[in-house]
Amino acid sequence: MSASSDGGRAVGLLRRLGELFVRAFLTTTSFLFGVPAQPRRLPRWRWLTRSDESNWRFALVFGAVYLVYLAWAHMHHEPWRDETHPWIVAREAESYWDILMGDRRYDGHPPGWYWTLRLTTLVTRDVWGLHATTMAVSTAAAVLFLRFAPFARPLRLLLVSGYLLAYEYGVLSRNYTLGVLFVFAFASAVRPLRPRPLLLGLLLAGVALSSVYGAILACALLLVLLAESTAFVHREPPGTVGVVVERNALAAAFIVLVAVAVALWSCRPPDPNPYAPGVTFTSVNYAGFEASLTRLAWSVLPLRVDDDITYWSLTDQVWRDYPDLFHYARWGLLGAMLICLAASPVELVAFALGASAIALVALTVYPGSSRHWGHYYILFLALCWTARSRKLLRRGWLIPIVLCVIGLFQSESLFFAARLDARYVFSGGSEAAARLREKDVARLPIVGGPDWAMPAVMVGLDRTFISCETEERNQTLVFHGRRRTCTPHDLLRKAMEVSEHRGGPVLVLMIGSLPTWGKGAKVELLMRTRKPTVVAEDFAIYRVERMQPAPPASATH
Repeated sequence: MSASSDGGRAVGLLRRLGELFVRAFLTTTSFLFGVPAQPRRLPRWRWLTRSDESNWRFALVFGAVYLVYLAWAHMHHEPWRDETHPWIVAREAESYWDILMGDRRYDGHPPGWYWTLRLTTLVTRDVWGLHATTMAVSTAAAVLFLRFAPFARPLRLLLVSGYLLAYEYGVLSRNYTLGVLFVFAFASAVRPLRPRPLLLGLLLAGVALSSVYGAILACALLLVLLAESTAFVHREPPGTVGVVVERNALAAAFIVLVAVAVALWSCRPPDPNPYAPGVTFTSVNYAGFEASLTRLAWSVLPLRVDDDITYWSLTDQVWRDYPDLFHYARWGLLGAMLICLAASPVELVAFALGASAIALVALTVYPGSSRHWGHYYILFLALCWTARSRKLLRRGWLIPIVLCVIGLFQSESLFFAARLDARYVFSGGSEAAARLREKDVARLPIVGGPDWAMPAVMVGLDRTFISCETEERNQTLVFHGRRRTCTPHDLLRKAMEVSEHRGGPVLVLMIGSLPTWGKGAKVELLMRTRKPTVVAEDFAIYRVERMQPAPPASATH
C-alpha cells in the first residue's frame, strides 16, 4: 500500500514539474519573442515607450536634430579620395548613359550613387553639393526609421545615433548611404494589411543598384517580399496543398533580379587589368569563417577611444587588447542575432543567406572594412524591422534587448568618431586645393601623382592635372590597365618636360617629397598640408621650372 502511494506521489510530482516546465517555457518564449499585439490605448505617461507613430511629428522633430548634427559633422569633415572620386565622375560625365557605360565601370560600384550625384551636379559643380546630397539621403533614411520602425522611441533614437548609420553612412559621402535609404524605405513599405509588391520590388532594385553589398541585401530581402505575397491553400483531393503567388509579386521579383544582374554586370571592368584581380576561393575555409565572424563583431560592436587618430582605419582599436573576451563576444553576438530571428523563419533564412554572401565576397573578392561589413548590421536591423511588422511581435523583448546592446556600442563609437573627426584633419585635399586656387599659382599646369590621391584635391579645383602614370589629362583617376608606376623621380622628370614645353614653371602635386635634381631645375616647396591626417593624404605642392635639358628616364621604366 505504501509503495503504491509513493509511486502515485512520484507521478504527481513529475506531472507538476512537467506543467511548470511547459509554463516556464511558454512564459519565456512569450517574453523573448512576444505574442500578437492587441490594440490598446497607452496611458499618457507611457508616450515615451510607444512603438507605433500615428503621425510624422516625432520623426520630423528628431530628424531635424539629426540634420543639424550632420551639418556640423560635414563642416568639420574633409572628404577623401573615395568620397570625391564619384562626384568628379558624375560631374564630368556627358550623360546618365555615359555614367553607365563609361569610366565608372572601372570603379567596382553600380551606377546608382553616380546617377544620384549627377542630379546634384545640375545645380552646382562645387563640392558642397556632395555634402548636401549625403546629408539629404542620410536624413531621409533617419526620418523613415524614426517614423516607421516598430521599436520604442528611445531605442529608435539610440539606433539612429549609432556609428554606422550616423558616421559611416551619414558623414562619409559613399554610395552605401543610398543603399541604407532604400533598405529603410523597403522595410517601411512592408505592411501585411496593405501589400504593395511592385513598390517593394522597385525599392529593392534601388538597393541593388547602390553597391555590390546592396545587391546581396536586395536578394535576401526579396525572400521577405515573396513571403508577403505567397499563400498556401487547401485543394482537392483532401490533404493537397497548393502555393499561390501574386502576379505582381512575380513581376516585382523579376524587376529585382534584373537590377541585381545590371548591378553585377556594371561592376566588371571592360578590359582585364591588374586593378580587378578576380575571384579566389583559397580563403573559403574554417579560418575564413573565423575571420568573417571577427569582421561581423568589429562592425556591429565597435569600440573606440579618445585621442587616437586611427579611430577610422583600425576597426579593432579596443577589442585587440581583450582577445579572450572578444572571442566570446563574437560568438555571443552571432547566436543572439540568429535567436532574435528564430520566431520568423523567413527572416532567419534571409539573414543566414545574406550574411553568408557578404562573408563570401569579403573572402573571395575584397576583404573590405567597417563600411562594407556594416551591411551585416543593416541586414539584421531591416529583418528585425520586417519580422516585427509582419508578425506583430510587439511585446517580445529579445529583439529590443539585443538592439539596445548593439546601439550602446554604436553610440559610444559615434561619439568618439565625430569628436576625433572634428579634432583631426581627415584629408589634406581641401587645404591643398585652397592653396592651388590662389592667384600666384591658379593658372599654372599641375603635374600630379600618385593618381589615387588626386581626386581629394582636384574636386575643389574643377580642373585637370597631368598624370605621371598615364600621360593623360583628367580630374580623377581611372583604374584601367594603362597605368604604370611613377616614382618621385619620374614625377619630377615629367614636370621638367612640361616646363620645357611651355617655357615656364609648373606645379607638382604629390604625397611625399621630390628628390634633388641639381642645377638643372629650380624647385621651390610652396606648402605642405597639416599633419597628421586620418587617411594619410598629406600633400606637398612644389613650383618646378626647367633650367636645362632633362636627363633620360629613370631605370624604373
